[in-house]
Amino acid sequence: MKLKKVLIMIITITLLLSSCSGGSGNISSAGNDSMNESVESIMENIMESVAESNAASDAESNIDESDVPDVSQVESETESQSDTSKPSDTSKPNETSKPSDTSVPETSTPDETSQPDIVEAPNNKVAYIPLDNRPVNVDRVIYQAKSGGLELIIPEEDLFATQLDNRKTNLNGTKYGDRQALLNWLKSVDDECDYFVISLDQMLSGGLVTSRSMNNEDMMFEYGIIDYLIKLSKNNKVYFFDTVMRLASTVDFNGYTITEYNALRSYGKVARKLLSGSELTVENIISGYKNGTDGKPINSSLSNTVIDNYLKARARKLKLIDYLLTLGKQLNTYYFIGIDDSSPENTIQTNEINYIKQKLGSTGTIFAGTDELGMMGVAKLSVEKCNKAIKVAVKYFGALENTAADAFDNGTLKGNVTAHLTSLNADIITSVTPDIEVLVLTKPSNSAYIGTYVDNLVARLNENIAEKLPTVVIDASGQLGNLQPKLISSVDMGMLLGYSSWNTVGNAIGIALGQGFARYTYLKYSDEITSESHEGFLKSMTFAYVKDMSYIIGRGRYADMGSLSYYLANEAAVNKNITSWMMSTDYNLNTVSILHNLNNGHLISDLNGYKQQAIGTISLDKFRLPWYRTFEMTFEITIK
Repeated sequence: MKLKKVLIMIITITLLLSSCSGGSGNISSAGNDSMNESVESIMENIMESVAESNAASDAESNIDESDVPDVSQVESETESQSDTSKPSDTSKPNETSKPSDTSVPETSTPDETSQPDIVEAPNNKVAYIPLDNRPVNVDRVIYQAKSGGLELIIPEEDLFATQLDNRKTNLNGTKYGDRQALLNWLKSVDDECDYFVISLDQMLSGGLVTSRSMNNEDMMFEYGIIDYLIKLSKNNKVYFFDTVMRLASTVDFNGYTITEYNALRSYGKVARKLLSGSELTVENIISGYKNGTDGKPINSSLSNTVIDNYLKARARKLKLIDYLLTLGKQLNTYYFIGIDDSSPENTIQTNEINYIKQKLGSTGTIFAGTDELGMMGVAKLSVEKCNKAIKVAVKYFGALENTAADAFDNGTLKGNVTAHLTSLNADIITSVTPDIEVLVLTKPSNSAYIGTYVDNLVARLNENIAEKLPTVVIDASGQLGNLQPKLISSVDMGMLLGYSSWNTVGNAIGIALGQGFARYTYLKYSDEITSESHEGFLKSMTFAYVKDMSYIIGRGRYADMGSLSYYLANEAAVNKNITSWMMSTDYNLNTVSILHNLNNGHLISDLNGYKQQAIGTISLDKFRLPWYRTFEMTFEITIK
């Protein structure tokens, strides 16, 4: 490394000056000529080394920050091209040209065999670009990072916020994240952070929702962002996460309703011709979007304009990830690719998935899920910081782990759990004692025995707690609601390292494992365990229990739906009602019973010499719906 050579020469000069001055600071005349010649020679070498270093740096990366186009030059064009507002059924099809291949010159491809120079972070600061501003991508990740002893640095919410229909715009005048401002923010924290967890959907499209609709074909602005991200990853550890675009559209965005959602999901689920070998290219995948396995156009009730916009958005996303994976596969980057709302059959996603999987190689992983990806990135960082492979045992209760987890998974439950675990460097074992045990409740093979499956899982969990074996619980039963009452009544729930039953099973897997692994590595391998980390952990688990149990499975989100009709007119009144609903005791799995369990329970406080301690008092307040719909909810958590 040229810099090291320069530093050595500077030190040599210093020692030479010191020796010649006899320690007095004055150079003796006898040694003056000799010393001058030596210094001049060394200075010439320094200048040559600096020049060589600069030349090497220029050759290594020809990306200049000024080359990244300003959003003002392209934003208006991009926004108009991404407008997929609901058109009339009489719209005529757009004329589309054959997409070009997105291959890049081989001379631009980084050398994957060379080890990049990585400076270990002097602190635990992590710069984080969220997928969007939903609580699952912000609150949960903040709590998780804190529970693992990490300091998460995050931009102002307005820079990554999504606004649904009939809502205000962000300060940049759009309904999606400010990509130029986020780019500037990354540059501003580069000197402060050596670890980055970055959503590509946010950086390239302004968020998850817009990534499904933005369909501009001129992507010079996006390519400029990618070029900078590649430059950023040269001297930092960067965890990127992205998605394979889901089958359906987004309800309440750009005029789309549940009608378009269902129609586009049905259109996307139609089987396409499977490509392999040399036929599996970006160009061939895109050209086959409109045709079924017989090569004929797929019939749909949707207008040609709606279909064309949908397919352009898919093509755009595929080209962008292809560009990054072609140029940005380095040893100090890792990619989490989530398959957003999929299906177990051959669909429009299948060729995209196979292509990305092939392109990733060993630099990343791809699995069903989306909302958990930020937490997976933080967990991966936690594991790699301790440089240990975690031994994990997985036990399934319900006997259906080898079937599709739900209608949104493209594989089996066991396959998805395994993919999440291996991405975290887990060593999945079946014989020796594990570091962590993961207990998974599947859908029941026989519904008459669901109670037995639940009892067996809870018994195993309590046995693990008694034997001081850290445990993570995943409810993949389809939100049946059988497990949660047993946990509340029979388990010291603060003793778990992770739990989730949130939304799709892929989400639940990643949320539970992400929290569990971040906490385990911190408790096991940190020199000092702080009270702040305990607070972060309790907030993370409280959020998971209240949100995933009481709000989702306990059906709290369906209480008094009518009042939402005046949310925009009287937000404070609605938030007050939500707080009342969530703190009441008149529906299943109420929040009060969860808090009673936690406030009378314990947490694991150290794993390097097993310790536990009482939790204290947890209280909740200020329940609210940040996206003004009942799918998301957040609240304030106080620990005393």
